[in-house]
Amino acid sequence: MMYSNLPFTATNIQGVDRHDNILRLHKDAEIELSDGDITITTYELNEVLHNVTVLSPTVIRNETNRIHYIQLSDNMISPVEDGGPNEYISIRTRPSC
Repeated sequence: MMYSNLPFTATNIQGVDRHDNILRLHKDAEIELSDGDITITTYELNEVLHNVTVLSPTVIRNETNRIHYIQLSDNMISPVEDGGPNEYISIRTRPSC
């Protein structure tokens, strides 16, 4: 998918932009998602799509220097609050060999 050409607009969450149901996460951005299906796009040698079913409120963090995209189904998003959920998904780069 080519998301970089979409007209994203800033959200009230630092480092997170949105276009329809697609989020763009910049470096060190984090969001809290409600339950639902999502697709996370990561980049290794090529673009890789990860289909994930979120079962309970979950925090997603971009711990890379790259922009990553998340396509939502009907999830609600919000900034991460102190004392929030204990479930995390971290987007990280693969270690180089």
